[in-house]
Amino acid sequence: MPNPLRLFGFLLVLFLVGCERPRPEPADMKAEFLRRYPMAEVVSVRLIEDEVVARSFDITYRAKGEQETKSISLQYMEDAKGVWELRPPPPAELP
Repeated sequence: MPNPLRLFGFLLVLFLVGCERPRPEPADMKAEFLRRYPMAEVVSVRLIEDEVVARSFDITYRAKGEQETKSISLQYMEDAKGVWELRPPPPAELP
């Protein structure tokens, strides 16, 4: 007969793992960048800093149809509720 305490512990671990919110990945940043700046093309996205409550990315981009590339660094931060959001807020227009 299975140990009820062990079974409870196993179920608790499964529940907690299922509740964990995924950390933003480069693909998430690329999608968010393109949503905010549809007139730009993403050349690359690189994770430059990975901390417990913050993930920073360096995005290389260019205006559609242009050859010149530029870069911007954006950061996701986790709030007290575990929600990841861009902080500080990104600029309304690209530099």
